Amino acid sequence: NSVERKQETQRYVQVLIKNSNINRFPSFAVSSNLNYSTMSDEENVTPVEPSVPSAEKESMKDDGDNGGPGLLVLVNVLLRFSMAVLFIIGSLYFLPEMFQKTNAGDFTVGAGLFTGGAAAFWLAAVLDFVPTLQSGNIFAIVNSFLYVAASALLVIGSIWFFPDLYAENNTLGNWMYVIGTATVATAILWDMSRLLLMGAQPNLGQVVAMASGVFGAIHFMVGALFLFPVYLTSQAAVEKGANLFIAGSCFFMMHALGVAKAYYFS
Repeated sequence: NSVERKQETQRYVQVLIKNSNINRFPSFAVSSNLNYSTMSDEENVTPVEPSVPSAEKESMKDDGDNGGPGLLVLVNVLLRFSMAVLFIIGSLYFLPEMFQKTNAGDFTVGAGLFTGGAAAFWLAAVLDFVPTLQSGNIFAIVNSFLYVAASALLVIGSIWFFPDLYAENNTLGNWMYVIGTATVATAILWDMSRLLLMGAQPNLGQVVAMASGVFGAIHFMVGALFLFPVYLTSQAAVEKGANLFIAGSCFFMMHALGVAKAYYFS
C-alpha cells in the first residue's frame, strides 16, 4: 500500500545518504552557437543573421528553398527541444515522490532520460561543429569544439550515474558534470562576447537562447554541487537538487524556443 511504499522510499533515501550512493542529475547546458561561429572575428556583421551563414547555406537549405533554414537546421532545433523535454521529465523522476512509483524504486529512470537528453545535446553540438570546421577560423572552431567536448563528458557522466556504475565511484560523475557545465557556460559567454566585439546586434531569439543557456548551466552546476556525497545529509537535500535541475531544464526549454525563433520567426 501507499504507506509501505513511502516507508520503503524513506529507507532507500537513507541508504543513499549513508553510502553516498546517490544517482545525481546530470548537469547539462546546450550550445547557443547559432552558427555564428563560422564568421570571421574581423568581419562587420551588423546585424547578425539568425539563419545559417554563407559557408553552410548551400549544404543546409532544402531543394527549392531560397536560402532559408533547411533540413539540418530543423534537425538541430528538434534535438534541442528533445533535450529539454527529456531533462524536464528526467528531473521529475529524481523527486522521491516520483521515483518511488517506478519498478526499480531508484533513479534508474531519471538517469536513462538524462542520458537521452545528453545524447541529443551532443548531436546538436556536432551539427554546429562540422560546418564550423570549414570556416578556417581557429577561434570559432575552438569555441564550437568546447560544446562538443563538454556534451561528450556529460553523456558519459550520465551513463555513470546508473546505480551500478555510480556505486563504483560516487564522485567521478559529479566532477564530469561540474566541469562539463562550466565548459558549456564558458563557451556560451565566449560566443556572446565574440558577437558583441564584432559589433553584432543579436535579435530577441538569439538573446533568449544564449541567456537561458547560461542560466540553465548555472542551475545545473549548483545542483551538481549540492548532490556531492558530502552534502547529502537528508531527503531534503535530494529534493533541493531535483528542484534546481527542474528549474535548469525549464531554462533549456526557453533556449530551444529562442533557437526556433532565431531561425524561423525573425
